[in-house]
Amino acid sequence: MKNLSTLKTLLKVFHFILWALFYMAAILFISMLFYGDKLEESILSNPLAYNFDAWGVRLYFGSMLVLFFLFASGVSILNKGTDSITPIDPFPEKPLLYKKAGAYFIITGIGAIAIQFLGPLLFINELHLSIDYTSLSAFFIVIIGLFFIFFGEAFLQAKALQKENDLTI
Repeated sequence: MKNLSTLKTLLKVFHFILWALFYMAAILFISMLFYGDKLEESILSNPLAYNFDAWGVRLYFGSMLVLFFLFASGVSILNKGTDSITPIDPFPEKPLLYKKAGAYFIITGIGAIAIQFLGPLLFINELHLSIDYTSLSAFFIVIIGLFFIFFGEAFLQAKALQKENDLTI
């Protein structure tokens, strides 16, 4: 199937891009920890916009980096899970990988929702409750995680039915 190989290739490219972005963000975060005041002047046109020496900013960027790591790990797990799918055997060998990836996506989404609401509290000491595209995308990631957990459970049941069907010839 050409569609299956195209999807596998797109997932591998997405996987590579995510990890490249993660490593760039990790390098930026580490440099922000050590050279926070120097980054202010060279990156931002208005150096008073953010204080990279503040603990709240470091906590915010660090937690976002952890969430990005969990999301990229979930995509890596999906990448491993799709390697065993072939047109001849459409059921993956390890359907639990889909449930694990779904759990990573749910944790990422819930963490992003929490950061969305707690971020303003850390920056400006005010609690702002707003629903915008970033919080909606976090809700979407939770829904995708639930879908992959359901998908993994359906694959487990299909695999069991296939084994039972193969025995009752």
